[in-house]
Amino acid sequence: MREPTTRSFYDELAADYHLIYEDWGRSATRQGAALDAVAKAEFGAAVGRTGRAA
Repeated sequence: MREPTTRSFYDELAADYHLIYEDWGRSATRQGAALDAVAKAEFGAAVGRTGRAA
């Protein structure tokens, strides 16, 4: 038996992903906004204008 990998985990999860994230677009938008807020808090408002911290 092979040791599980990250890839095999997500490959097996893929068939049921719609049960976890019923509305993928809305979930991605919400997660993106959360990550944007964290990045701006950590690196400043320049994040988003250039895609990286100033």
